[in-house]
Amino acid sequence: MKNININMNIVALSIFLSLSSVEAVESLSTAELALHCSHYQTDPKGKDAVFCVRYIQGFIDGAIATDERVISNIVKENAQKKLFQNVQ
Repeated sequence: MKNININMNIVALSIFLSLSSVEAVESLSTAELALHCSHYQTDPKGKDAVFCVRYIQGFIDGAIATDERVISNIVKENAQKKLFQNVQ
């Protein structure tokens, strides 16, 4: 019974994905971001200001996540090097 539910979910997801249109995300130039952010002072709750804040928050969140991953990888590499040195 569980397999039937999983299969039905896969079929439904496949149908949904085949019906939805897919569009590429356009990159945002520095000038465009600056234009959005220039509205922050006059209308901090407006669409442009909110877009600016969310973009910057996303950038910072991405940087933090990347930094954590890089640090984690360095720690793992150092642990492996120490383990390898102890074996020799």
